[in-house]
Amino acid sequence: MISYYSTFITGFGAVVKSALINSLKNVKVELLADGLIVYKTSSSPNAIQKIKFLNNSFVLLKKVDNLTADPINDMMQIFLYEHKIENYIRRSIKGKRVKFRIRASIKNQFVSIDKDVLKKLEKKVEKISEKLQLDRSLPDIEFLLNVRSEGFGLIGLRFTHRGNYEKILEKGEIYPALASILCLISEPNKNDIFLDPFAGYGSIPKQRTFFPFKQIIAGDKDEKLVMDLSKKLWTRDDKVVVNRVDAYDLKDFKEDSISKIVTDPPWGLYNAKNFDVNKYYSMMLQEFCRIVRPKGLVVILTAQKELLETIHLKFVELELMEKYNTLVSGKKAGVYKFQIK
Repeated sequence: MISYYSTFITGFGAVVKSALINSLKNVKVELLADGLIVYKTSSSPNAIQKIKFLNNSFVLLKKVDNLTADPINDMMQIFLYEHKIENYIRRSIKGKRVKFRIRASIKNQFVSIDKDVLKKLEKKVEKISEKLQLDRSLPDIEFLLNVRSEGFGLIGLRFTHRGNYEKILEKGEIYPALASILCLISEPNKNDIFLDPFAGYGSIPKQRTFFPFKQIIAGDKDEKLVMDLSKKLWTRDDKVVVNRVDAYDLKDFKEDSISKIVTDPPWGLYNAKNFDVNKYYSMMLQEFCRIVRPKGLVVILTAQKELLETIHLKFVELELMEKYNTLVSGKKAGVYKFQIK
């Protein structure tokens, strides 16, 4: 089995570990840290690339302990002279020409590398195979020297290409990996009648389509968003439905008609004048309790953590099962999993 490491959104270690074991073959988790999982598996990199709840994934070329005060140099020297790393790269590069680059990171922040040492390392990599070609701007693969805050280093070969979501996503749209994790927390199954009443740009319902379901209902109060989302989620049957809905007044939904709700109430509204957050959260939870069937689940992503923790106590039928602390675009947020009694 080959060793890999993958990064994921902070705060969801237990969820990611369990889901990874269920997603790949013969998984052995060797290390679980904040936003990082190191593991061995007999599954291929292609299988890992398809996993939606991970950020970037790497072949683990070397884990480096006992770093000195100059950890990047420590790892550069190992990269230069470790034969196992060279042998793995040589075996892995097959077929067409592959463009590469080398970068370094300390505590999740990219840092510069001494130019002379970097050039020496780049030339070494190019000599490993004539198919390897340096391209610092648009590479096919990336070698990353990753120094972690826990005190160890990872030399990895990145094989995923998630893109720069900050440029791709709309303002307020959550990352696909986070949406996938929210769906995982809701324990998806083939009998789910699933609702996201704050669907917005559709991140959550779109990710939900990658899991088994009976029906997905995506709704929003904004008519234009609903029209755009209808095009994104269009299907030939009625298994995925997009409607204009008001999450604070779900009158079109019968009691006990929904099995799962996963949603991300809009954050910007709460800064608007004359918007009573207390009132609207109470209305939202009241409607959720009415339409979700007994034993059904509600998963909410919010920055209003204290408010939600206080208001949910008013609803005896709403039991808090799990809570996760995370960051969304650098802001503190919480994910709450409730069950309807």
